[in-house]
Amino acid sequence: MKSKIKKRLLLALSLFFTSLIFFPSGAGAEGGYVPVAIWGSWGTGDGEFHWPSGIATDAAGNVYVVDTYNNRIQKFDSSGTFISTWGSSGSGEGEFYHPSGIATDADGNVYVVDTYSYRIQKFDSDGNFVCKWGSYGTGDGEFYLPYGIATDASGNVYVADTYNNRIQKFDSGGNFPTQWGSSFNFPFGIATDADGNVYVADTYNNRIQKFDSSGNVLGKWGSLGTGDGQFIGPCGIATDAAGNVYVADTGNNRIQKFDSGGNFLTQWGSSGDEEGQFYAPYGIATDADGNVYVADNGNNRIQKFSPDTIRPRVASLTLDPPSPVKAGLVTFTIVFSEDMKNNILPTVTFGKDDPYNEHTIEKTSYGADTWVGEFTIEAGYDGEQHLSISGAKDLAGNPMDPDTDISHTFLVDTTFPGGSILINGGAGYTNSRSATLSLSAENAAQMHFSNNNVSWTDWESYATSKSWTLSSGDGEKTVYVEFKDSSGNVSKPYSDTIILDTTPPTGTFSINSGGDYTNSRSVTLTFNASSSSASLSLANISPSLMRFKNEGSSWSSWESYASSRSWTLSSGDGKKTVYVQFKDSAGNVSKTYSGSIILHRTPPTVAITSPCAESCLKGEVTVEGTATDDYFEKYEIEFAEGLNPSSWHQITSCCFAVVEAELCCWNVSSLSDGTYTLRLTAWDLASNFAEVKVVLKVDNHPPKTTLTEYPSEKVTGNIPKAVVPFSWIGSDPDNITPVEKLVYQYRLEGHSTYQDWSGWSKDSTSTFLLPSGNYSFKVRAKDEAGNYPAEDDSQTARYSFTVSLPLIIYPNPCYLNQAGFLTFSNLALESEVRIYIYDLAGNLVKTLKETDAVIQGGSKVATWDLRNNKGEMLARGIYIYYILSATEKRSGKIAIIN
Repeated sequence: MKSKIKKRLLLALSLFFTSLIFFPSGAGAEGGYVPVAIWGSWGTGDGEFHWPSGIATDAAGNVYVVDTYNNRIQKFDSSGTFISTWGSSGSGEGEFYHPSGIATDADGNVYVVDTYSYRIQKFDSDGNFVCKWGSYGTGDGEFYLPYGIATDASGNVYVADTYNNRIQKFDSGGNFPTQWGSSFNFPFGIATDADGNVYVADTYNNRIQKFDSSGNVLGKWGSLGTGDGQFIGPCGIATDAAGNVYVADTGNNRIQKFDSGGNFLTQWGSSGDEEGQFYAPYGIATDADGNVYVADNGNNRIQKFSPDTIRPRVASLTLDPPSPVKAGLVTFTIVFSEDMKNNILPTVTFGKDDPYNEHTIEKTSYGADTWVGEFTIEAGYDGEQHLSISGAKDLAGNPMDPDTDISHTFLVDTTFPGGSILINGGAGYTNSRSATLSLSAENAAQMHFSNNNVSWTDWESYATSKSWTLSSGDGEKTVYVEFKDSSGNVSKPYSDTIILDTTPPTGTFSINSGGDYTNSRSVTLTFNASSSSASLSLANISPSLMRFKNEGSSWSSWESYASSRSWTLSSGDGKKTVYVQFKDSAGNVSKTYSGSIILHRTPPTVAITSPCAESCLKGEVTVEGTATDDYFEKYEIEFAEGLNPSSWHQITSCCFAVVEAELCCWNVSSLSDGTYTLRLTAWDLASNFAEVKVVLKVDNHPPKTTLTEYPSEKVTGNIPKAVVPFSWIGSDPDNITPVEKLVYQYRLEGHSTYQDWSGWSKDSTSTFLLPSGNYSFKVRAKDEAGNYPAEDDSQTARYSFTVSLPLIIYPNPCYLNQAGFLTFSNLALESEVRIYIYDLAGNLVKTLKETDAVIQGGSKVATWDLRNNKGEMLARGIYIYYILSATEKRSGKIAIIN
């Protein structure tokens, strides 16, 4: 993890310092320091560097440089002669991982900030390892990418714990006494002065903060900028024996010098690789002789500067044209004894009587030791004139030697005409090279013209108007005129400027930010147009005017250009095209641009056709219906509990139109029984939407049936069949289906006719005519959702009973000489019957089978002709009968007599 952090932070730091070099260098006050030694170049050899950052000096005048990306320390004498080096890449003692800051103490010890190893290493002046302290973290004595380091006269060590935004103070052995910081934004540099004060380069806050040795704030100065006392990412800081503070203003590629109170004194440097120029200067140090050493980071070199104390002198002054001077422009050239660049310029005045109190120069230029000025001799100053030079300073701020101040005398013999020129009456733009010049001049006899102030036409008679052809090519055009009087005095060039623009504006526009559809006639037009080609000096400015129309309509009036405008589309749905033209200040009209959008204000068609409103649902439900539109986008189906829900649950979302077909499948099995609202919402591409809701009921539980009328468990009677009535009523446990909408089915086990379940009906009663037998009656209800209980479910009503009708044996006793047969009536109808006849001795006499029985009058009747199984007539006596069937067992006696 730490490795990843290091790599990211190293990249961020590199990008930061790379970006700093693109800020312009500060312009303004002179430096006062001159380069006296430069050493180093990119490389890995002795005296070569790869991103030098920290720099320090010791009492012996040695210079120590942190060679950051070479992971080493290089030691030089004060002239840059290589002495020794130590260090390599690694985490061991005397090894480094991108070190940055460096400092020395009074004993000659060297302290190095081993930045990406999160520690401080201490060495003697020869690079022998002494001790180390620190590790990654935010606690006392821990660091997060520290950069700057300094020592004081008491041997204390101060570390700029940069990414922890604090300063930590240690003794020379690395023991932690204190720390402070809450107002820093990545402090990089740190320094101390002879009074024990601590100065911190608060880099990302673009300022310097001053503290006492305990961290109490004493002052601060600086802000973002390029002026004196302003900074862009200052990284290095140092002090001298006089208490002055030197700041490496990294982003401005310069050094700034302040007194101990933060008052600006001077500055020097600019962006580049020449002497005295910098490319992201980082570290800075001073020595006892007042020299300043700068780690010129991006140039991979060290620059040494010394104060300059020699006063400059004026070596020569020349005039062009030479005296006598006629009315017009006079150029003077001053050559100084040394380089005066970027310093306080001289004051140059000329006057008719008092050489120091008349006219100052009109414009100047300078370079190195030469300074060129221009001034204009005006009419009325004929005679002797005086030119005086004073007040210049050199790079060190040394003023001119007063013994060499110069006063130069020259003659003016005429006055030139004054005048003016206007192109096309002072217009700012034109779209034609043919122009009319309006001229005005005093005492002019002739005039001539130029398009470039270099090549002039022949002199011609003065007039107040002239036709003129501008130079070819679009852009800013300047026409110059000079007037000459009858004495031959030539005026200064007068000029006027106009922009020639023959290129129509270009641009783009969109309707509703490029949307394809809208549901409103009111739309927003957005424009991005430029008035001319890149060849113009004022290229890419916005056009002046624009106008619009709908398809088939007339153009609107021209109006001021704006980046957006509201607009009303033509009536009626469909594709709408809007046209726009731009016009620039020169009157050029662009081609016609167009944009289209579809106006669609009809919401989608939506319907839920199944399930119907108030339907009862269970399990998997197929939702059918319609969701369609000419510009269909999507539909969503949602459900919510209750009639007026506030939150919905999505079932599905689909981007295909559906017409009278399945919309989705909805599983309601997990829902609680109750009332639900199903909602179908559809949107089209124009943001129209429509919805439809259906109120439904979810019922996942079967109803319960309760018998309200039923027979006793044993039914008896004297008729061939027993009348057995049943009545019942159902109920829905969640009251979803009303009782009156329940339907029922029943079955009667033990009777062949009613053995199977009946059809569903609303009947709640049934009466059966039953013969003797054992029966089980079951009835169950079905709700509107189709729920009904299983046969053996507790919600199914069931009742078991027995029908026991009296057996009728006729006649009994039976007379042999009368009837000749005997009948058994009310035998079990629903099962096969056998009748066994025994004599009192237990002998089977006769067996009557099911085939011997017939149905008569709704009763099963078996007839016996009083003969035994052999066909013989029985003798009189008492006999025993046994009647056996699946539903009953009966026995009794029969008397057969004469």
